Amino acid sequence: MATTPDIIAEPAGLPPVQGARSATEARIFVASQWQLMWWRFRKHKVAVISAVVVIGFYLVVATADFLAYADPNASEAQRSLMPPQRLYLFDGWRFAPYVHGFKGERDPATFKPLPPGSEGTPVYTHLERTSQPMIRLVSGDLTRWTDEPCACGRTYPRLPAGIYGRIDDMFIVRGENIYPSAIEDTLRAIAGFGGEFRVIVSRREAMDELLVRAEHARTVDSADAQARLQTTMRERLRARLGVHPIVELVPEGTIPRTEFKARRVVDDRDLYRRHVQS
Repeated sequence: MATTPDIIAEPAGLPPVQGARSATEARIFVASQWQLMWWRFRKHKVAVISAVVVIGFYLVVATADFLAYADPNASEAQRSLMPPQRLYLFDGWRFAPYVHGFKGERDPATFKPLPPGSEGTPVYTHLERTSQPMIRLVSGDLTRWTDEPCACGRTYPRLPAGIYGRIDDMFIVRGENIYPSAIEDTLRAIAGFGGEFRVIVSRREAMDELLVRAEHARTVDSADAQARLQTTMRERLRARLGVHPIVELVPEGTIPRTEFKARRVVDDRDLYRRHVQS
C-alpha cells in the first residue's frame, strides 16, 4: 500500500526560505583574511585618522633632509637656549600657519635670555618675509629693550635708545665694556667737535689708559674755548663710558677721515705686553 507523504504548512508571517545566499554574503564567504581586515579597518573612523597621522610622521622622517632649514649635522651650543616661538594656525578666519616676529635680548657672551631693561643683542625671528625668512637671527647690535607701554599706544617691545653699538666692536678698559659708537655719539652731540676722532688704548704700568684724540672745530680757536671743550668732552665721556678718559684736542682736518669704526681704535696693549715679556 503506497504511503502518501504528509504536507506541512509553513507558519504565517515567515519569509520563504531562499535556496541561494545573497551576493554580499557570498562575497564575505569567499574573501581572504586580509580583505576582511581591510573592510573592518575602513569602517573604523578613529583607526583611519590615526593611520593618516602615523603616515604623515613617517613622511616627515623620510624627507627630513629636504624639509630641514639648516644642516642637521651642524649645531650651535650658544643658540640652544633660545626658546621656540608659538605657532598660530589661523590668520583671522583663514587657515594660514604663522608665528609672530620674535625679538628679545640675549647676553652677548652667553646668549642667555635677558629680562626687559637689560643691555644685550637683539635676536629676531620673522617667518613672514617671503624673500628671506629670519630664524633666530643674532643681529650683533648692542641695545637696551623694554616692554613698558608707549605713549603712542604701542605694546610691542621697544628699543628706547636705539642701536648704539656692536658687540664685535667692543673692547675692555679697566673692566668696562667700551664701544666706539658710544664715543662717537657722545662727541657728535657736543658743540665744537670737529668731526673726526681716534681712540688709543695703551697700558701704563699695570693700568689701562684710554686716550681720545678728537678734532675741534675751526671756530674754537682760543685757548680758553679749547680748554672748556676738552673738559666737556672728558666729563661726558666719563659719564657715558664709566672710565676716566684722557682727551687730546687737535685742529679740524688733522685726523684722516674713515667710515669704519674699527679703524678709529688703536690698541697698543699688546705692544706693552710683548715689551714686558722681552
